[in-house]
Amino acid sequence: MKILPLGINYSTRKLLVDPFEDTELGDAIRKSFGGNAAQINAVQRANRGAKSRGEAQRQGRDEGDPRSVGWTVLLNKKDPDRKQLLEAIQPLAQRRGMTGDPLYYDDEPPFEWYDWVANNYSPLTEERPFYVLILGGPDQVPFLFQSFLATNAAVGRLDFDSPEDLRVYADKVVRLEKASDPIVKREALFFATNHGTNALGLTDPTYYSHHHLAAPLAQEVEDKYKFGVKTLFAQDATKANLADMLRKAQSALVFTASHGLGAPDEPLKRQKMLNGAICCQDAPTDDDKAWLFGEWDVPTKDAFLEGAMFFQFACFGYGTPAESDFAHWDARVGRAVNAKQDFTAALPKKLLAHPHGPIGFVGHLDIALLHGFEDPDNPGTAQDPWHVRVAPFTNAVRNLLQVNPVGFAMRRMNMRYNELNQNLTTFFDQLQKGEIKVDAAVQQKLVDTFLSRSDAQNYLIFGDPGARLRVPA
Repeated sequence: MKILPLGINYSTRKLLVDPFEDTELGDAIRKSFGGNAAQINAVQRANRGAKSRGEAQRQGRDEGDPRSVGWTVLLNKKDPDRKQLLEAIQPLAQRRGMTGDPLYYDDEPPFEWYDWVANNYSPLTEERPFYVLILGGPDQVPFLFQSFLATNAAVGRLDFDSPEDLRVYADKVVRLEKASDPIVKREALFFATNHGTNALGLTDPTYYSHHHLAAPLAQEVEDKYKFGVKTLFAQDATKANLADMLRKAQSALVFTASHGLGAPDEPLKRQKMLNGAICCQDAPTDDDKAWLFGEWDVPTKDAFLEGAMFFQFACFGYGTPAESDFAHWDARVGRAVNAKQDFTAALPKKLLAHPHGPIGFVGHLDIALLHGFEDPDNPGTAQDPWHVRVAPFTNAVRNLLQVNPVGFAMRRMNMRYNELNQNLTTFFDQLQKGEIKVDAAVQQKLVDTFLSRSDAQNYLIFGDPGARLRVPA
């Protein structure tokens, strides 16, 4: 079974990580478990009490209503901008009915937050707000904390370059929710590149994300939810076409599937600008703006996707970790990330800071993998929109278009992460007991579970988790 990571290296214009066999990673995972057991077990402890919210709903809690189940913000108590951030978010906090003090993240001693999540949000009690908006970058509140908390709550993050950008976003969301009519059309845009098969006979991962992810989702939206659907697929998925379509659109949803750019050899300042940019169908050139769609393409004055939700399937679309989640299992992936610090991608920051831009963004942290939505051994089996691998995406899109909050819409993806993590920890527990005989089939299943789990972990919300679309009936 081939492991096919997505992502284009800015320096080489080739794949960030070449495809490799699962047997290599399987050996690495089993051999590395001893050094990573503490983290794996801590994850299991933090999520042990997680369960679906069906019981809470039967008790009358409407998890699609932030005011009903509670909404709050979470910050690092040592953030030097804490007071300005809390002041800037006030219009939105009042709109959401926030009561009580904010939640505070404390990183001393390191990783004690595993227990914080386990003790406060596993399982969720009625005393704890279900919607949690993190204020600040990953230097203040780590990405991994956001992933863990999101298994038990609806979690988003706002990490702007200034408190003023945060104020602009808060005012925008409140203004659009109070407006007499929706500003978007009952329309969805789907964009998916497809780089086919290369001279060596290897199929590019974007072939699968086009045919087995974006295309079935677009068809589902058109057939089942009666939205107007516009598509830019394969040869039509050029930079010029994408930029033109987005400039003119008043769509409720934009869904893109492509390679995301990684620039591991560039200085940090350049990485922050480039990483996560959408690699379009065009052949890479020395002119970045000719084949990449990045934050530089978002206008500063003209309205741009106002009131929309933006879902980007691509490496680093949400952000870049200093160390890949895969690095301590396989060094090849670690070298492909190579950043000096964690950082949020520039594109979602520019989109949501726009006073007449989108209200929410879902993207991928770290390197995205084919395993996240496809079975590499049986490609095509996941074309059914409700196949177990694709269902989290279908569920998210359906809930967004049914005007549920984005935090509620991503619930199935977060539950998948939790379920796969439980499978992984159970496997290692049985392995330690000598109850499992590791053969080729078992090792392949281990790799598939591990990669799918890590991929699900890294889909995160940028924006208020309580934000929702308003679309015409």
